[in-house]
Amino acid sequence: MKSVVGILLLLPLGCGDGARQVVAVDAPPPGESATRPADIAAVPAPPTEEVLRAAAAPLFQQLDVRLRVLNVRVPQDGRAQAAALWDHLDENALDSATLWRLHSNGLRTGVGRTERWAAVQSVLNDIPGTIVYELQPLRVLPGMPVGLELDTQQRDQTVFYVERDGVVSGDIWPASRRVLRVAYTLDTQQVDRVFLTLVPEIRQAHGTALSYTEESGWDRGPRRQGRAFAPAGFALLLRSDEFVVIAPGPKADLFGLVGGAFLTDRVNEEPYDSYVFVRAEVQHVRQRH
Repeated sequence: MKSVVGILLLLPLGCGDGARQVVAVDAPPPGESATRPADIAAVPAPPTEEVLRAAAAPLFQQLDVRLRVLNVRVPQDGRAQAAALWDHLDENALDSATLWRLHSNGLRTGVGRTERWAAVQSVLNDIPGTIVYELQPLRVLPGMPVGLELDTQQRDQTVFYVERDGVVSGDIWPASRRVLRVAYTLDTQQVDRVFLTLVPEIRQAHGTALSYTEESGWDRGPRRQGRAFAPAGFALLLRSDEFVVIAPGPKADLFGLVGGAFLTDRVNEEPYDSYVFVRAEVQHVRQRH
């Protein structure tokens, strides 16, 4: 059964017989080939004018940011084993008010380091029936939101959420899809760090509308409506060697509450929890102009 969170992948995955499982990271690329025999003299050719001009050109660094997402579905009867996952994550990366909001909405989150991924991987691999969904990494411009769809098709959904003042609101969304909206902006003080936001959304198709782009001019396309559940979202500074995890919290089993509505499902009639891992990988690309 294929489903979707993923637009991006936290670490390489694989599958064996039966349920797919998280596997070890790829080995580093091979080193240089053997050196030349000592009796072979290498006489370099004189540099051309083009090479000299390129060497004299100023050197710039361009930032290449790729969002990587991994959705790991864990059978709910493996919750006791999955609890060990949080021993390898920092649950205090967010302020207490945000943590309480997330808890009230049935969500739990923490930040991990890529150097600790092997421990996280081991916990997930030890749970029978774990399912992993992945897609290729995605280059995203700063400030450009990306919708990570959790549904393969539209369906009727009931979602309740707790406001910042404690008031509970909710609605029924016919023919809708669940989406995690992710966006980032660069930290100007530390270039290998981003300010990442994640907000659950419900979206519905709602006819068509005209839109304009410089490339194609006016065009008619699908229009949607829905709601962003800001009280169930968060924002935090994330380094390139860190990832954030969002998962069902202790209140996720309350009917319709955001955490359960978005991050629990049934697979072949069996209840599953979704653990969504998000990482913004910042690379420095050296270029001459």
